[in-house]
Amino acid sequence: MEDSANTLLLRTIVQALSNILTSNNETQDAVWSDYMSLPEERNILLRLLASPDLTTTTSTMVLILNCVNASRERSYLLVTSQPAGVRLSKALLDKVNLLLDAPEATEQGKTFEICYSIFRNVFDLGLFADSWESLWSPEDGALTVTPHQTILLKLLDAHLQLPSTRSEEDSSVILRFLAELHLQLAYTAKRALHAYLVAAADDENAALDTRLPSVVEAIVLATQALCALLLTGASKAGDYALIRTAKKVRLQEDDGSGLSLSDLSVDLLKELDLFLPRIILGKPAQDSSRPFSARSHEAQSDPTGFAYIKRDLVRLVGILCHDDKEVQDSIREREGIQVIMNLCVVDERNPYLREHALFTLRNLLQNNPENQAVVDEFKTTVEWDPEGNLIV
Repeated sequence: MEDSANTLLLRTIVQALSNILTSNNETQDAVWSDYMSLPEERNILLRLLASPDLTTTTSTMVLILNCVNASRERSYLLVTSQPAGVRLSKALLDKVNLLLDAPEATEQGKTFEICYSIFRNVFDLGLFADSWESLWSPEDGALTVTPHQTILLKLLDAHLQLPSTRSEEDSSVILRFLAELHLQLAYTAKRALHAYLVAAADDENAALDTRLPSVVEAIVLATQALCALLLTGASKAGDYALIRTAKKVRLQEDDGSGLSLSDLSVDLLKELDLFLPRIILGKPAQDSSRPFSARSHEAQSDPTGFAYIKRDLVRLVGILCHDDKEVQDSIREREGIQVIMNLCVVDERNPYLREHALFTLRNLLQNNPENQAVVDEFKTTVEWDPEGNLIV
């Protein structure tokens, strides 16, 4: 492939095949079915995507897009068939990650747009959940989000930020899956953080699970995608159907009780408030009330894995508690008001955290005398330390 004559010939063959398949459904079905049943070592699409020649790679992506575009059956094979489809999906996601920051006007940027279009088609056909589950295997373990799943979530988040003609039913399907995913990830992260804080209270050498930052990053992406869906739905003539759907999703615990999105978001924020210091002028804010375990871990924690998590969780809580006394009361009962008040601060790891926390606090207090009474009580019984931390 590295020889220029062979490279030119290869480009021509791929482009010709792509042209033959365009708008020819019967041929596309036959060819795609064959490609998706080939073993990895014989799959020509995988070899073409691995070509160092950008034009060959781009032409291959165009061929794939022509085959799967608007076809649920062929797209389903792409994201679920083993081993060819899933391996091809991973190769495409690797290309997305490689080209993610390419300027739009460059050849690399154009190649990224074609690759993104393949996954946008997957999302539009309601196959995100199938793709997500195919990118994970039991060997990965519960506390694991694979790199390919993270890239897929980034693409979905970007997709949901764009104007869309999705039906309410399609949006509801995506929302329900994202809400269930968020609950599972948040519950996993909460338990891992709590276990670490308990262990580190007695052992300053206690280690945080190295897989946790990837889980937290996935929570951030899922939260941003949820917020985009919820706000888009609410902006359409005041339609709050999606928000009502989100509130109904529950994670069942062993005792039969169900945890909502707002419940788990508040619980996770409590653990994060103990674990992560605020960043002011590039340095962690000192807080004598924080346990030694949290303070000792600050130097070794990876800040990139925990960026934006507080801000986005607070934003989600603010959306869910708006004009809903039941949710407002539930947050108060979990001592969430104190947590939100403590987040009304500047934190460079969480841009605009204070603004989102203040808006969430406003929604918690609106038309809720009981919540207002909690804040009034705090006005007279609490103090703030020199670093701006709430001292109960």
